[in-house]
Amino acid sequence: MGSATTVTGYSAVTDKTEAASNVTAPVVIKTGYVTIGATQATSVTGLTSSTVTVTTGAVAYNKATVEITAAKANVTKDYTITVKNDGVVVKTFTAKKDTDIKETVSLGNLTADIADSKITVEAAEVKDPVTFTAPVKGNNAGLTFEWTLTNPVAAEGEKVTGTLTVTGTSTAASNVSLSSTGATAAWDISGDVVGKATVASNALKIESGVITNFTVNFEFTVGNTTVGTLTASYT
Repeated sequence: MGSATTVTGYSAVTDKTEAASNVTAPVVIKTGYVTIGATQATSVTGLTSSTVTVTTGAVAYNKATVEITAAKANVTKDYTITVKNDGVVVKTFTAKKDTDIKETVSLGNLTADIADSKITVEAAEVKDPVTFTAPVKGNNAGLTFEWTLTNPVAAEGEKVTGTLTVTGTSTAASNVSLSSTGATAAWDISGDVVGKATVASNALKIESGVITNFTVNFEFTVGNTTVGTLTASYT
């Protein structure tokens, strides 16, 4: 064979078989291996006393794995566990409360080496969704307020959205607030609401003497609650 021979990482995309004979030019030999950096995640972010073991070094392109373990005493809630390669999700699975975690995740058919610190494992607590109920119709200072929720079911960190329809003629200034446990609604006063209401300190403010007939959108991010109670106040 010729004197110039190189060995590179395997690529399943370009895999082919050829016979080498009477070689007079450099030959590339596909080894079927990739290299994974030695420094990768060793524990699950967001889960105490957990262990992550990543296959490192030279490894067959389809044999690299990530093993996640944790004793049930440390799994105090339901968690969503996510394995990522350079920020791209490889696999997501659910770990149940009071249950040992012992999961081996394949990194799939790798077509390139993996640098240090690219394999990560994260845990996020599974939050049960809460169903919220809109406040009943309210009245204040000559105005009628009717509430509708367009997205009433959400878990902690997610958004509930809805609309408030205001009708009537205000006989005095009104400040309207909507709140739930740990959260206060934010108001969208664009479009048809311009000139009819303002926002101050998370309250929708309607001045005295305004003839109203408008719908305003609102939203709030759900806090740590299991109670879907929304409280409307008018001052």
